[in-house]
Amino acid sequence: KAQIESGKKQLAAGQSQLAEQMAMGQSEIDSRQMQVMQGKMQIYAQQTEIYSQLSTAQQTLETLSGFQARILEIEKAQGMLEAEEEMLAGVSEQLVTLTPLEEGFKAQLQAIEDDNTLSDEQKEQQKQDITSSELYIQTMSALAQIDTQLGAMLGITRAELPEAILRNQENQMQAQASLMVIDQALGAMNMSRADIPASIAEATQGMAQLRAGLDMLDQTMKGIDEGSVQLAEAEAELEKQKMSAVFKLSDTSAQLISGETALNTALMQAEQGTEQLEQARKEAYDQADLTKIITMDMVSGILTAQNFAMPAGYVSQDGQDYLVTVGNEFSSMDEIEKLLLFDMQMEGVEPVYMSDVAEVFFTDDSDSIYAKINGNNGVLLSFFKQSTNATADVSDNISARFKQLSDEYPGLHFTSLMDQGQYIYMIVNSIIQNLLLGALFAAVVLFLFLRDIKPTFITLCSIPISVLFAIVLMYFSGVTINMISMSGLAISVGMLVDNSIVVIENIYRMRSDGAPAARAA
Repeated sequence: KAQIESGKKQLAAGQSQLAEQMAMGQSEIDSRQMQVMQGKMQIYAQQTEIYSQLSTAQQTLETLSGFQARILEIEKAQGMLEAEEEMLAGVSEQLVTLTPLEEGFKAQLQAIEDDNTLSDEQKEQQKQDITSSELYIQTMSALAQIDTQLGAMLGITRAELPEAILRNQENQMQAQASLMVIDQALGAMNMSRADIPASIAEATQGMAQLRAGLDMLDQTMKGIDEGSVQLAEAEAELEKQKMSAVFKLSDTSAQLISGETALNTALMQAEQGTEQLEQARKEAYDQADLTKIITMDMVSGILTAQNFAMPAGYVSQDGQDYLVTVGNEFSSMDEIEKLLLFDMQMEGVEPVYMSDVAEVFFTDDSDSIYAKINGNNGVLLSFFKQSTNATADVSDNISARFKQLSDEYPGLHFTSLMDQGQYIYMIVNSIIQNLLLGALFAAVVLFLFLRDIKPTFITLCSIPISVLFAIVLMYFSGVTINMISMSGLAISVGMLVDNSIVVIENIYRMRSDGAPAARAA
């Protein structure tokens, strides 16, 4: 009996130990499952953030693409309006010469018709002489060609020409106003029309990087799901072993009644159950191994997602614009080595860092990336201006700094491969030269045709006075002197000279007909 009682005590101790070990195994599996759930929550949070960034980038891309399409449409319409304006101006200049000739011919034919001293045959003979003259034929042919051109291209007559010119000017003003509205919208985004292609490319690249990050997170989530399945299988196996051990212990307890032999058998079975429990626990640890979760693709995806930066706009302070970026790129090897790959937050299980699975080092790729300038080794530099600064000023400042550095460091030389500032200066000088030459040629041609210095001088004076008033109004309205405004001044000078010639010629003609100065003016 003493031995049986001792066996019962040992059986009770084995049952207690088995229950404790089973509880420890279950607790370990539950802790692992909790860590898996926390990992999933972290990935869900990262996916939500990336989806938000992707939506913002998509909206920005659609807005910029709409602006770009609208600008191309307006610029195309402006080109057509400018071609139409040039054609109308040419027709107007021809009509200045042809209209007086037509009216003169009509007046001569009417005078012959009203002359009662002539017979019908004499009237027809004189009319035939006028209508068969070379000047009359050329004049009527030119007017017929103008009528055909206006009807075929614009669907108007000569009488509707002034209205067509006014309508063309209004359409050009509307197109310019549309561009100003787009410029204001882009200005609210701290951008200009020139920045749209680069911003679209940056937004597209950023979206591609975000989608790549999402793909990497999806792969990581699949790996975690596989680990969850393995943990569930380990838990089922542990429960199976637990039930088996319980059944065996119950059987052993019943056999204790029959004697010492049954007690020894029960103790042996209890020891076998303990060994099976340890084996199941070991298998559970083996099945929860992270070697199948932390893969090369997972490491590459984490590096791509963490080493990410994209522009998010500008911040202005003290008149200076600063580019704001989203994300944080690596700046040192230490940051890469300390990059966290996986953390189960379990006691006894350390977090996995990049330095645990990979070697981080710098490599020299100078043998594959180099620059040759005039046969000498060199460094290729590219400078880009901010949208709020003038290209010519930035180019001059960079050139001045290059000269200063060349003087400070002997042997240091700078060679400019492309300078947009010089191109801008060339265009501005060309426009100014065209303005001056246009005014000079207009005065010379006017003098040759009118052969009078006074109307020529009046027309010549109207050009600088009008340009001066335009520049003053541009200054007070905030319009800068650039290629577009200078081109507009050049076009307006041409229109001004055209109008001045028409008015002076009309005054000159009426004065020649004997009209007083006040009426002629």
